Amino acid sequence: IYLIIGADNLKSLDQWKDYEELKKLVHFVIATRDDISIPKDLQKLQINANISSTELRNDPKIEFLPKSIADEVMEFYKQRREMNKLVDKIVEILDEKKAENIQLFDMRGKDYIVDDVIIATTLNPKHGLSLADHLKKEIKKMGEKILEIEESDEWSVIDLGDMLIHLMSPEYRTKYNLEEFLSQRDEKRGY
Repeated sequence: IYLIIGADNLKSLDQWKDYEELKKLVHFVIATRDDISIPKDLQKLQINANISSTELRNDPKIEFLPKSIADEVMEFYKQRREMNKLVDKIVEILDEKKAENIQLFDMRGKDYIVDDVIIATTLNPKHGLSLADHLKKEIKKMGEKILEIEESDEWSVIDLGDMLIHLMSPEYRTKYNLEEFLSQRDEKRGY
């Protein structure tokens, strides 16, 4: 397996998570960038493209992309922006409807079944079921499809395919502590 990285990553490569294990699994190929010196024991890839994945994530502009991949990259970022808007809207709805301790976990690139997980605490059983009903209506209005809903007085789960929304009573949230499980795979962002 070859892992292609930009030469600018060399200075912090040994600090990557599980770097020693990664070294055993992949052969590093270093893409040239900004005249950074590449050690002779590493394979070099001369791409002569002034492009940065960090810059693309922050501000994807098609003129910076090689023509052969421009359409595919722009479609990926367009879909991700749409998903981010959906996540933000759901968090906004939960906040407006008085859900507490709303937390978002970005699970992209992690060993998990969805890209995003939202967890919120409900005030009481009626509040939890009301939140779930309201979210179902709003998500449908946004043109999104709900794949599955599991509802109870203590815990409701709304499955959007790439996203899970957990609405939990304070007792269940404490008892099951999903945050700890998910935070082992991601740093949480609180709202």
